[in-house]
Amino acid sequence: MEIDETYDSFTLDNDFKLHYKNRDSAFIEGVLRVRHGSIVEEEGEEGLYHFLEHLLMTGENERYNVSSVKRRRADILVSNAETNYKSMNFPFQMFGEVKELDEYLSLLSSAIFEPKFDSESIERERVAIKHEVENRHNQLFYEENKKLIDVLRGQDAQSNYDVGGKIESIDSFKKEDFRRIHDRVIFPDNMELILVGKIPENIEEMVERYFSKYEKGNVNEIELTKYDLIDGQHIQLRPDLRKNNSLNPEKNSSPFELIFNGVDITNADKSACSVVGSLLEERVYDTIREELGLAYDIRADFDCNRYGGFFTVKGEVRYIDVSQALDSILDIFEELRTELIDEEKLSTIKKHFKNRVLSVFESNSNWVSLIGSKEDYNLDVKKVIEDIEKVTPEDIRTVAQKYLLRNLKDDNFSLVVESVPDLEEESFFKNNYLPS
Repeated sequence: MEIDETYDSFTLDNDFKLHYKNRDSAFIEGVLRVRHGSIVEEEGEEGLYHFLEHLLMTGENERYNVSSVKRRRADILVSNAETNYKSMNFPFQMFGEVKELDEYLSLLSSAIFEPKFDSESIERERVAIKHEVENRHNQLFYEENKKLIDVLRGQDAQSNYDVGGKIESIDSFKKEDFRRIHDRVIFPDNMELILVGKIPENIEEMVERYFSKYEKGNVNEIELTKYDLIDGQHIQLRPDLRKNNSLNPEKNSSPFELIFNGVDITNADKSACSVVGSLLEERVYDTIREELGLAYDIRADFDCNRYGGFFTVKGEVRYIDVSQALDSILDIFEELRTELIDEEKLSTIKKHFKNRVLSVFESNSNWVSLIGSKEDYNLDVKKVIEDIEKVTPEDIRTVAQKYLLRNLKDDNFSLVVESVPDLEEESFFKNNYLPS
């Protein structure tokens, strides 16, 4: 299969960027990305940027009142918004009609650059955001999950930033606060529009019509830092809250997740780690599900980005079988550390990996993500596949020796086990129940 990673780009005089890919599709999928996220907030502004996103998406602007905004958004298939620590994103999907795209770009440009911050929208979204924040804080194991993220990324990691903010801050924000942070960050040279699908021939003229009049800003780029490595043995035992098996609690169905350090996307071992991740996926399934019959669902993976990378093995077994499952996982790790995989098996794994990568080109939404990745860190899919093809059995054994766990006493890892019948046994579990 010939790999075509090309797409068109167009930059306005104010440095607003358009990236687009014309595909044989009845739809258009797109996203407007603002290249700054919630970490632009200053002290006392916690949650303000996320609140701003709500108002840009639903509030009144210079061209449209609130009811018109709601009607225009309802006219297309998907119109949403999302804020994280590093960006603010406005994804959408619509039928590939020129008029529909033209009208939505008219709405989007005015919403982003010309919000009025009307009091009705502020108070409506204040109520909604408080519910959103409270719901998240009330989720099962919320505090435990926060601790887990601290373990995986480091306590001071930028990615741990609480985008939603605090209730007391949300209650205090006024119109001038939204105007202040908007005028500090929202500029055309700080964003880009990605479109994929049935793109009209006059798309560049259309984008120029709606986005060219806004002036460039002077936004300082924030350097995004890498995650810390997992350091030490971090075990979370979570109680049995369902009580579905009160007579035989040791037979509880216990989800577990084992995570340990890998490499980031810039590391020379990345390709071999990816192959090892695929091998682990196959072997834990064959061993724990097929041979031992301990689980219905068991999987493994290696995932990495610019900021870090992890191996993960997770599944769901009876509580009394957790130890056997972990023993078996460590045995699989040992096999990969000591034995060379045969070339035929390696070829099959590479083919499977290549097919997964090539599937990226089969949908508009995947193409939107691909273009974003190429713009963010010059992702080259062809090179990714070429690097995978170069991985040898010796590379796999070397990487397994460097990164796969030897035991759960001395190596660095995070382990979560849920539905533990008696948390008073925690010290016993940590000292005796885990493989040595």
